[in-house]
Amino acid sequence: MKQVGKRLLSLLLALCMMMSLCVSALAVNDVTVTATLDTPTLYRKSVAQTVKLRVATSEPITICDYQVKLKLPEGWTVTAMENDDANAQLVPADYNLATGSVVWNGDGEDHSVTNFVIYTVEIPADTKAGRYELSLYEVEANATYGTKPVLTSPDNNTSATLTIKDDDTSNLYKDYCVAFYTGGGSGQSTLQMGTDKNVVSLEVLIQNGIINKGQTYNAYGITLSYDPTILEFVKVGNVDCIYSVENDKVNGTVTVYRSGTQLSCSARDGFFAEFKGIATGSCNVAITRAYVDKGENANVQNAPSANITTTGYIVNVDGPYYNVTASSPQELVYEPYAKANTAYTFTLANGYDWRGMAIRYTIDNGDGISWPVEYDTTKNCYTIPANWVTGDIHIDVSFRNFDVTVEGNAKNDVTLSSTSKPSYRVDYPFTLNKQEGWTYTVAVTVGGKNANYTVSEDGKTYTIAGKDIIGNIVITANKAKGDSQISFSGDTSDLEGEAIRNAPVGEDFTFTIKKDANYDYTVDAKYTESGKTIPVTEDPEGTYTIKGEYITGDAITITITKTAKWKWTVEVSEYVKVGKAQSVFLITAKLNDGVTLDAGSTLAYGDELMYRNEAQYKDAYAYLLFSDKTQNEVKAEAETEGKISIVTGEAHTFDLTGDVNGTERIDVNDVQMVYNIYKAKYTAFDANTTMEKFLAADLNGDRMITVDDAVVVVNKIK
Repeated sequence: MKQVGKRLLSLLLALCMMMSLCVSALAVNDVTVTATLDTPTLYRKSVAQTVKLRVATSEPITICDYQVKLKLPEGWTVTAMENDDANAQLVPADYNLATGSVVWNGDGEDHSVTNFVIYTVEIPADTKAGRYELSLYEVEANATYGTKPVLTSPDNNTSATLTIKDDDTSNLYKDYCVAFYTGGGSGQSTLQMGTDKNVVSLEVLIQNGIINKGQTYNAYGITLSYDPTILEFVKVGNVDCIYSVENDKVNGTVTVYRSGTQLSCSARDGFFAEFKGIATGSCNVAITRAYVDKGENANVQNAPSANITTTGYIVNVDGPYYNVTASSPQELVYEPYAKANTAYTFTLANGYDWRGMAIRYTIDNGDGISWPVEYDTTKNCYTIPANWVTGDIHIDVSFRNFDVTVEGNAKNDVTLSSTSKPSYRVDYPFTLNKQEGWTYTVAVTVGGKNANYTVSEDGKTYTIAGKDIIGNIVITANKAKGDSQISFSGDTSDLEGEAIRNAPVGEDFTFTIKKDANYDYTVDAKYTESGKTIPVTEDPEGTYTIKGEYITGDAITITITKTAKWKWTVEVSEYVKVGKAQSVFLITAKLNDGVTLDAGSTLAYGDELMYRNEAQYKDAYAYLLFSDKTQNEVKAEAETEGKISIVTGEAHTFDLTGDVNGTERIDVNDVQMVYNIYKAKYTAFDANTTMEKFLAADLNGDRMITVDDAVVVVNKIK
């Protein structure tokens, strides 16, 4: 736009300078206008893409106004216009996105200007390969209140050429490619710190190479870098099976380890990494390291590196906020910032019930009054109204007190706690003074609903957990005369009679075990509710007696334990299920007290030496067996001296370091092998899948293979 001052002084000044106009314009017109693309070459995509076009001069010029117009190929659009020249900042009134034109003036003052405008141009999806011109026209600039031309059209018209190609063959020989998925976007986001726009979720995809070697995968380890002074890592998403996340807050790296089920490169089966802004500024999130492999390679190699095909993702953080603090922050889930004049919401941490809470808040720049805030059960949160968010917020957390009443025909036998009133999150005890010969029943409701309680070993003190006290308490205690119920548990195969019986109050109770001479027997009796031990006597014929004084009407549990009299104690457990009709069983043999082996001797199962690791299975000898028999049948076989025997030799050993596949390095493929064993991928032992590797997979020593063992390996990677 050319502007001429309306004041007379300006006109006179312009006329006085006409004599020098031609000479000055000739000298300045040696300046050229450049049009430069940030990305001169793109590859054809099924989604829209963007480029940035910078319009500038070859050297600084002194002007008070300028204009630029842009002509684009049909269907292309301008989505944004900006300028990073400090002397020529653009505002929305200076440009028109629809026409691609910009008109700027310096309010009648001359300024040294180099950069005119930066266009963001969107190229439609599936734009065909070819060369496309982005043309400038009617480029003009003037000095001295708009009266002195510095640049004139058409001499300074120019253009930039964008080349679109069909295929990118730079990664032709890579099995896997790892990149950020932007969905055709610009590859950057702007966050508003302290608002609901303060979080960005970046999607990482694992893609196959162009020759399609890596169409599926199971395990990966991928590291992202970020600026920890600007961003804070929040979580990862879309990760299934066995995985862990390692966040180095000091150096700004996040590593995601994943192993398990097979995934497809053709699907969006990668993961999301979520970050939030903690300080204003700009940060590049980049993929710095990536390892990817298939499950079938888990037992023979370490995961190889993948090709990283993206440079990074720009995250910008800005915005004002108010601080939010809490008297008990562990009890709340809340953002530490609140946007001015915007409703602020927060909720309770897991395990906390709003019915037991009393929440108030104070605005620091307000009147100092603490205001209550109610829990919204439809939205599951607390809300501070927008008109109150005018300063720093402090949330006060306290627990509510409730009333307690006692009912029932045994209410006089109940003694309440000396505590004045029950309180949420504070355990509340009461005492039941039981009379001999009576059977008591106790029921507790909290807020009108049934509630649990625990009973002390002596059966007198009852305790309601503080976490359950979310309303008024009603204790109902009743008593009645009656029989004691006797329940037998443990190994009851040699017990004579029923496993559940009734015993009259005050009368002796007897029972008989038909003992096997090859076994030792132990009998333990306890009150079912309190767990208090009851004495039991035995006669030589195997008859046991509980005296009538202990038959009070309370239920009793009698546990029978049967132990074989062998040189070693055999245990059998199902190590892992293999199909419907077969399992891998873990057989262990531990030498009994007083039994030792001669030097150079060990235990064997059948014709094969057993395995031993002093840190595993209480120093027992171990062996794994694929079998279609039941666990009891396998145990019966193993307990005969014909199956387990003492032989000359040294027991095999197995590793418990986490190097399950024996490659002398712990990585995601060790996790994958544990997962493969758990998912029954191996149906027999072979040269690559040995019994030693199977035994090395039980890293938590619980005699079975679960995902918990894989988690142990993941932690060892870190």
